[in-house]
Amino acid sequence: MFITFKKTTCSILIISGLLLNTQVSFAAVFDDVDPSTSEYLAVEYLSGYAVISGYEDGSIKPAQEINRAEMVAMMVRASYGEPSATQYRNCFPDVGEEWFAPYICYAKAYGWIKGYDDGYFHPARIVNRAEALKMVSNSFEYQVSVQNQEKVNAYNDVSDNDWFGRYAQFQHEYNLNMFFGDELHPDWHLDRGQAIEIVYRHHLMHQQGEPQYLDEEDRMQYLIDQGFGDQVQEHLEDQDQDQDQDQDQDQDQDQDRDQDQDQGY
Repeated sequence: MFITFKKTTCSILIISGLLLNTQVSFAAVFDDVDPSTSEYLAVEYLSGYAVISGYEDGSIKPAQEINRAEMVAMMVRASYGEPSATQYRNCFPDVGEEWFAPYICYAKAYGWIKGYDDGYFHPARIVNRAEALKMVSNSFEYQVSVQNQEKVNAYNDVSDNDWFGRYAQFQHEYNLNMFFGDELHPDWHLDRGQAIEIVYRHHLMHQQGEPQYLDEEDRMQYLIDQGFGDQVQEHLEDQDQDQDQDQDQDQDQDQDRDQDQDQGY
């Protein structure tokens, strides 16, 4: 797998004309996101960059499926910002002047999306994994190509001949998605938490100018340097508490087994 990346001659080059959304603001923690999870940092990070805002009830609804309009809006905000509503509209028969029109029409203008064979975009249709991987890669303007056709695919259910194959292989190789098993299940629907995690990883890599998603220690330090120190501290403290609770439960289970053995059960 080969991509190009600005400022390095190794494996990646990101197109220099891309205007990345770099304005950071800070938002409150969402009620339905556990600070001990990696999802928490992704949510707080993208919220800080005004890529996501959540719902009026203070939730982000990470388990809710995400549709095509929402996915495109998220990736355009992450890679560009807010497109002009007067300039970007009426680009598909089913995309006119709705709230999502500027994002979809901007993405279409730059070749990130194309729509379906019927000429429609179908903004309310739920995004599947294959679509999401291609759209997000396109939105950050990676030049993705397969150099070694004999290389074993990352997933058993993905072939180089699949229209999404090179994007799946690329994102797996550079740790840009969280689908770590032997199968991608490309037709499975994407939920909001997964979409946020994917966009977060791409945005981080692009911001850092690194050839891949950083390991945990370097990533935590980078987030601290970017002003997310409070969120990192809360995340790590909650992780430690969860680990302590897990250890206590393991010890209790061991004690119960010892007692059962002593009593001849």
